[in-house]
Amino acid sequence: MEGTATFNPEIIRAKNLVKIYATGVTGLNGLNLSISRGEMVGILGASGSGKTTFFRLLNGSITPTRGELFVLGKRLGRLPYKSLQKLRSRMALVYQNHNIIPGLTVAQNVLMGRLGKVSLLRAVRMALLQTNKELEDIHHVLDQLGLADKMFHLATDLSGGQQQRVAIARALFSDAEIILADEPIASVDYKTAETVLTLLKNLNRDKQTTIIMNLHQQDFALNFCPRVVVLDKGNLVYDGPPENWICGGRKNIVSGK
Repeated sequence: MEGTATFNPEIIRAKNLVKIYATGVTGLNGLNLSISRGEMVGILGASGSGKTTFFRLLNGSITPTRGELFVLGKRLGRLPYKSLQKLRSRMALVYQNHNIIPGLTVAQNVLMGRLGKVSLLRAVRMALLQTNKELEDIHHVLDQLGLADKMFHLATDLSGGQQQRVAIARALFSDAEIILADEPIASVDYKTAETVLTLLKNLNRDKQTTIIMNLHQQDFALNFCPRVVVLDKGNLVYDGPPENWICGGRKNIVSGK
């Protein structure tokens, strides 16, 4: 492994992190990785490289087989349920399947990004009745993503690419400390992909939000991520500036060829 740099202060740390599934498949094989507050990191790798396993470990949906994983100072794998939920409220997740909530409008889906940070009573109020300020903020985010005219449409009536943009808007609206984006531009066209990544980059710059993205498109990683982490069959094979990886002619590991 080459190109490793030291980053502080630490917001995520994996130490000898191993995940072996019940099927015997190794998702991660001794990962050692540190990510600092305010970084924007692209995770690259072919299908089966361990990218999604790493994300699932980060959000606590699966637990490590061995090793240690700390997120925002909390060791995952040993947290009580309430503590895990509190930790998750400090993160925003963007999945490939969008996680759109049926029966809610686009605006209500975007608003869900903040519900983990408020009391139950306020959450119910926010879901049913938005203030003018909330609607203005939602409109601003949706306008940047070309969805302002869909604000009061049912989110499930939108196309797959539009639903992906709703999921991005929800993350942007959440005021999260960490955004985990699993293939955030997989369902959108090139122009929209550039818009989405520019918004994430601006959020990272302006609010020091830590952003970690799984990406297949290496050219986007070169243009938008100051740091890339490359995984291959559960192993860390590169950690450093994207230009050193991409310009070195080592794309085949990521493309799976």
